[in-house]
Amino acid sequence: MRNKSLKQMYDELIEQPTPAALFIDEVARVANRSTSAVRKWLNGDVQPDVNTMIAISQHFGVPYDVLFPINEKKSNGK
Repeated sequence: MRNKSLKQMYDELIEQPTPAALFIDEVARVANRSTSAVRKWLNGDVQPDVNTMIAISQHFGVPYDVLFPINEKKSNGK
């Protein structure tokens, strides 16, 4: 194995996806949606349709109402 500088080791790591990015990619793949859509769900901007919620729920083995709780702030219109 060739010796590497600290900078070279860092450069190799910085190009790898983070666990959060891998999670977003997984959800997007399961839901057959874009990573942009998944980010909107995570930010609480929108919710996916019921069939998509069910697919994600089944994939992770978590009830969809736990994965996508109703946000009281949004439901009150505030």
